[in-house]
Amino acid sequence: MGGFPVLMWIGAGAALILLAFLLRRAILYVPAMRVAVTRDPRLHTVRRLIAGPCVALRHPFLETLWGWLDTAPRLLSGRTEGVRSADGISLEVEWKLIFRLNPLAIPPGN
Repeated sequence: MGGFPVLMWIGAGAALILLAFLLRRAILYVPAMRVAVTRDPRLHTVRRLIAGPCVALRHPFLETLWGWLDTAPRLLSGRTEGVRSADGISLEVEWKLIFRLNPLAIPPGN
């Protein structure tokens, strides 16, 4: 009878370790200016887009973390040379574009 409490403590310790492992795989920390993309491992399709900053629960066996999207503002710039107007005048155009990705604007199912 003296071994039962020891077995109970070993079982409780094993359950605690298993719970910690599952919670570590289930809790997803999404930083600011990022979006986590999860996918269905069977169908290989996007399951959810999780916008940060947040802490989200994911289903360890139903979805996997596929990657991250950066939503910080970006700057593109360039120079276009050798363009002719309708009048035949050669043009050089410098351009700059500031944009920010909004993946949550994508309709579901796409």
